[in-house]
Amino acid sequence: MNDVDTFDPFTVPTVSQLCDEIDEDERNSQDKIEEKEKKIPAFMKTSSVKPTGVFVQFLKGLEGENDSRRKSFRESEEKKGQW
Repeated sequence: MNDVDTFDPFTVPTVSQLCDEIDEDERNSQDKIEEKEKKIPAFMKTSSVKPTGVFVQFLKGLEGENDSRRKSFRESEEKKGQW
């Protein structure tokens, strides 16, 4: 999450660049059968893998916060007898 402060929206790859990276990876792949069996997501083959990881960490943090809020809300409603 420390990399969030260094994010520059003007240097992100375009969709075309990401597609080119995926195509390049597929051309260079030695064992396409094994790769298909693993079902590696396309974004894992591009330069967007690191920023996507940061975003996923952010979402997991939000999920934890929401779980805590939901639990607190349920407990308060149970105490009121309205749950």
